[in-house]
Amino acid sequence: MFRLLGLNVRSSTLKGYKNPIQRANNLKSNKSTLSNLNSVEKLKNEREIILQYRSYSQQQDKHNVNPSEEETNEKTTTRVPVGWQGALIVLGLAGVVAFIFKQKSDEKQKAWRQKQIASAGKPSLGGPFTLVDQDGRPITNNQFEGKFMLIYFGFTNCPDICPTELTKLSKALDILDQKGLLQHVQPIFVTVDPMRDSVEKVREYVRDFHPKLLGLTGTPDQIQDMCREYRVYMSKANEKLGEKDEDDYLVDHSIIFYLMDPRGEFDSHYGAAANELQMAEKIGDIVKKHFYPQPETKGWFDWLK
Repeated sequence: MFRLLGLNVRSSTLKGYKNPIQRANNLKSNKSTLSNLNSVEKLKNEREIILQYRSYSQQQDKHNVNPSEEETNEKTTTRVPVGWQGALIVLGLAGVVAFIFKQKSDEKQKAWRQKQIASAGKPSLGGPFTLVDQDGRPITNNQFEGKFMLIYFGFTNCPDICPTELTKLSKALDILDQKGLLQHVQPIFVTVDPMRDSVEKVREYVRDFHPKLLGLTGTPDQIQDMCREYRVYMSKANEKLGEKDEDDYLVDHSIIFYLMDPRGEFDSHYGAAANELQMAEKIGDIVKKHFYPQPETKGWFDWLK
């Protein structure tokens, strides 16, 4: 019947496993199959547990990352694009650095020029003198130690140049007085015409300009010696023309103001081209530097030294 239905059934099975030996073998086979199935199931369970543990460990590692490490990673991986703003900043910094080095270079060149001037020395100009002042008192260069002397050589009969220069001097002295520096400067007028410029005539002449202007005269030899010391050019104009008039003549002379320092040494000079403002400014700076020296202040460029 079963064969008719296409089923191949063993007779021992149909008989209910009446053969005890065969039945025992079948039971053993079934047990080993169950054991194998249990082992496979157990391996699957262990594999799932291992996978779950790994997944859990990875999640824990992500949660336990050090913030500083995260920032470091972000910093190393983050790239900021450089735009035109960054380029402007770089150019600005380069300009500042170039400006600083330019300033330092200019300062070094200025110091070098000053050293060259100092090494060259000042002209050998000036020296001791003994004359008579506008009140008839003998006077020497030693009486002006500790002050700047501003000396001008001229003569009272000068028609235009001397009055113009002495007027300019008076205005410069007024500016120095406003700055509180006139007390350190003694203006002096020295005649180059001692034959006609007596003490009285010199006194009347200097009164027309500035109250502090001191007039000096002396013998022809004394005036000649002082003019030689200061390298002042002087000569009678009529003698060049062959005239011998002893009373009516002009004197050609240098048109220069000599500034002598408190030790009596030459400091600087000012010609006809310098106006009263320029004279006052330059002389004022020299006087302030000598009597009121300022402490050396360091600027923000000194970090390069």
